[in-house]
Amino acid sequence: MASHKHQTAADAQYPSMSGWWWVPTLYFAQGIPYVIVTQVSVPLYKRFGVSNADIAWYTSLLGLAWVVKPLWGPLVDMYWTKRKWVLLTQALMALGLIGVSAILPSPAPLWWYGSLAIFALMSFASATHDIAADGYYMLALDPHRQALFNGLRSTFWRLSMIIGTGVLVIIAGVVESNSGPTPVIAGISAVPKGAPRDVAPKPPLKQSGDFAVVMPPTEPVEAGTTAPMKLYLAKVPENDTTMVVSVSVKPSKWWYFFFPVGDEANVQVEGGDRLEFGPQNWNVPQTVTIKVHKNLPKPIVADLRIAAGNIPLAWATCIGVVGIVYLLLWLYHTLITPKPQLDMVRSPAGASFWRSAFWLFVAVGVPAVLYYLIFEALHPRLVKGLLDTAKQKDPNWKGLISFVTFSVIVGAVAILSFIPVLRKTFSNLFHMCAVKSGIGFDEVFASFFRKKGIGRMLAFLLLYRLADAMLVKMITPFMFDPPEKGGLGLSTAQVGFAYGTIGVFGLLLGGIAGSVYAAAYGLKAVRPVMVLMMNVPIILFVILAKFQPAFHYVMGFVFIEQFGYGFGFSFYMLYMLFIAGQGEHKTSHYALCTGFMALSFMIPGMVAGIIQELLGHYYEFFLLVLALSSLSFLVTFIAPVDPEFGKKKKQAA
Repeated sequence: MASHKHQTAADAQYPSMSGWWWVPTLYFAQGIPYVIVTQVSVPLYKRFGVSNADIAWYTSLLGLAWVVKPLWGPLVDMYWTKRKWVLLTQALMALGLIGVSAILPSPAPLWWYGSLAIFALMSFASATHDIAADGYYMLALDPHRQALFNGLRSTFWRLSMIIGTGVLVIIAGVVESNSGPTPVIAGISAVPKGAPRDVAPKPPLKQSGDFAVVMPPTEPVEAGTTAPMKLYLAKVPENDTTMVVSVSVKPSKWWYFFFPVGDEANVQVEGGDRLEFGPQNWNVPQTVTIKVHKNLPKPIVADLRIAAGNIPLAWATCIGVVGIVYLLLWLYHTLITPKPQLDMVRSPAGASFWRSAFWLFVAVGVPAVLYYLIFEALHPRLVKGLLDTAKQKDPNWKGLISFVTFSVIVGAVAILSFIPVLRKTFSNLFHMCAVKSGIGFDEVFASFFRKKGIGRMLAFLLLYRLADAMLVKMITPFMFDPPEKGGLGLSTAQVGFAYGTIGVFGLLLGGIAGSVYAAAYGLKAVRPVMVLMMNVPIILFVILAKFQPAFHYVMGFVFIEQFGYGFGFSFYMLYMLFIAGQGEHKTSHYALCTGFMALSFMIPGMVAGIIQELLGHYYEFFLLVLALSSLSFLVTFIAPVDPEFGKKKKQAA
């Protein structure tokens, strides 16, 4: 492309290629691995039958890479070009996605350990891609075009969230529902309370599918009562595999799937979300409970859908398609992205890449590995005994108190021992590694912790989202779990539809509204409204867990919750800019803020599943989360704030 005639000498060093060619795809590619590893992995593992405690623990631990990514930023900044880092990490992530797709159909425990290992490697590649992509953006566009495309890159990053949390989950749900043998449709009759049984219409005798033998209730089920239904497989599963069967009410109209307003919405199936049949129990009947709401208005016939979708195939197909698309994105970026003059290697004289990488790994990687091993050592010892006792008493408040007490004691001992003894040791080690690496990264980080009021700032970064982080990690299991376990009993496709359509719309709208509001009144003035919007939606999930309403109510609650999160989170993002804007090294300090942001989401998410299983039901869990939201209010009002920060400056007359 020819350069513009009015281009200045300073601007000439930037490529003339329009950002429209590569900015949208670059930031779409940046968001996809993050959402797959941290969010899509939750419904994936839930459908594979992993416990809530393990889902929350391990998927949160996968966020460690985004916590520590600022620490290897200097390596990315000084060796190779940003474009090469972008292309390398994209290739690795494409291979990682294809690898996960290939390993999911494997027998246990290979699919579990294999997928976790690949997700962990992808998380570090993705965190490195974040650093390189942001640097490349600033080198490939002049300052004016950086501002011009800033909103676009945010939009396409959020678009990846829509694809990940919505479209991909819907695809997995559709493939799951349409894979495996033809579903069996069994009809049952239900009558209003007190109505004679002979007024009930007879369910049709013909049933589709023959993979399962179903024994529905022979008599009409009266409103306000329950009836058992037994089923077992017609033949032993092939290849000695385990077949997972689900039982649900089949909507009579297609739109009832999204807005269940038909009479059959009064019929529920309890215990039908996951029935496992293997070579040993394929012909042993298992029981689900048919429950009819007390307000059933008239006699009806409700169809029950007994399906055995191929869960590994569904999710392997979903992740595999993403892997192929990501490979095409890598190929596109290899061919189309410009090579800026400013994107050059800036390595210090006499310091090789491998030398710097080694000492940076000693300073960062070794503590991170130790951190992981400590958590892995604590996890089974800390959790197993508590969860075993949780099965004996429900809710297990004594176990929860023991867990909290143990955590507080361990945390206090760690902090007290770190302050006088370990701090100097780690500081000296970090400085020594920085000197030997040749890139002197220690002063950048040390200056961050010398900021005035840094203690209160860090308290805000770590605790503002505490309650929300615990809530978010348990929302998907809550929606999947059946009503008798305190959940909503939604399908994979319904959860994907809720969060991938109206949920994302609420998130975008809330983020825009929050940003405009903060810009109009300034950071300090908006604090009360922002923290309220962040935490009040927790009440909605207390209501959902208590009353377990129909899906169209859930849709409305999801919109409000996502709007509140988008609105309140804009305050968090603005406060990080306030922290990073004080003093030098603004870019590095902002990266450190994002690391603490990731940590504030990771640790509460890790313990959320343990606490939920200790309490037994989601209602008590959401009540506890609501109580913990008080910490968000506390740190918001003690954090140091510039009253004028974020407010548009008035021009002098």
